[in-house]
Amino acid sequence: MIRHKRGKPITGLFCNRVLDSEYMRRDEASTLLPLLACHVCGDTLSESGSELMSGCGKRYPLKDGIAYFAEMPGDFEEDGNGPNVPKEAWGAWRTHNFEYYAREFKNVPDTAVVLDLGAGPGQFSDLTDRFKTLISMDFRAFAPVNVVADLTGKLPLRDASLDLVMASNVLEHIPDTKELLAEVKRVLKPGGRFVATIPFMMRVHQKPYDFNRYTNYQLDALLEDASFGDIHVEGLSRPIEVYRNIERQYFAQEIGAAGGLRKLLLRLFRLSARIRSWCLLSLSAKGTSDDFTEGYGLSARA
Repeated sequence: MIRHKRGKPITGLFCNRVLDSEYMRRDEASTLLPLLACHVCGDTLSESGSELMSGCGKRYPLKDGIAYFAEMPGDFEEDGNGPNVPKEAWGAWRTHNFEYYAREFKNVPDTAVVLDLGAGPGQFSDLTDRFKTLISMDFRAFAPVNVVADLTGKLPLRDASLDLVMASNVLEHIPDTKELLAEVKRVLKPGGRFVATIPFMMRVHQKPYDFNRYTNYQLDALLEDASFGDIHVEGLSRPIEVYRNIERQYFAQEIGAAGGLRKLLLRLFRLSARIRSWCLLSLSAKGTSDDFTEGYGLSARA
């Protein structure tokens, strides 16, 4: 197992310590071989030097503990949501994501075999690092990722091998959500759980890989069509939080592009808008909404 701090590997006795939010875990891909499979033929893999090999002759690079099942794409828009952002600086949506996963993982045993699908820079490593077996998969080699794969095709995992799949803000980046859900269903053990969050009323992000926005009704139908059971979809934010997020992003964009007097006036308007939205936040209803929300949390069983 490799621990990372600010993107640099850390070895030695510290590796046996429980992680905090400043340190990220990355299990060596070679230790996950019983779970991995060739995404072409579905065969098991064997390690051969700096490669993983399948029975069909397909070879996959193994470098610095990371298995590469796909070429990494070009640059995309970073959103700055790395693991070292202090919780007090989180926006409402990220906070609701964390709280949702903390609730949904509460009764998941530490021995669970877990896939963090679209793991990114490890935003919620505080919640996942307790699991004995953790596959961190994404289309780029972010610090915690141990499997680089194309999430839009067949996943390089064996059938019915996982207890839990989480996907934090991933489904909107997949052109064919039905295909991905079918793959999630395939790799989950019978009764295994799929837990995910997905934005709804939110700006386009991580360009050019932002494709979908789904209502709660669409999400429910997609999960049902993929033969999941025990489906539950819920809005995770209050209407006022949607308003505040849109307002914040608008002023950030406009002020960044403005100059001179216009920038000064926009900053004054932003200050007055913040005071107004703070007052509205204090007066608004406390409950979340399924209709006017930044996004949804969903859970289902295979």
